Amino acid sequence: SVYIILKYSDDFGAAAKANAMVGGDNASRAVAIGMVLGAWHGIEGIPKPLREKLNAWKQCDALLDKLPLLKGSNADKAEL
Repeated sequence: SVYIILKYSDDFGAAAKANAMVGGDNASRAVAIGMVLGAWHGIEGIPKPLREKLNAWKQCDALLDKLPLLKGSNADKAEL
């Protein structure tokens, strides 16, 4: 996880793809990678095409809006 986080620290999509390509227990690595890169880049760090393909994105986004520190931080919410 640490290697992928450091190598792809500026590209969430590439980090997700690299993690999937490594194989093995990529689900648990994905949690760690997503938490670190998500904390670093915020919601806007997740490429729009990846967000649009998630079945529960709207529900998750609505839950995130309820968190006081994240209110109003979704700059491109209107685009979705």
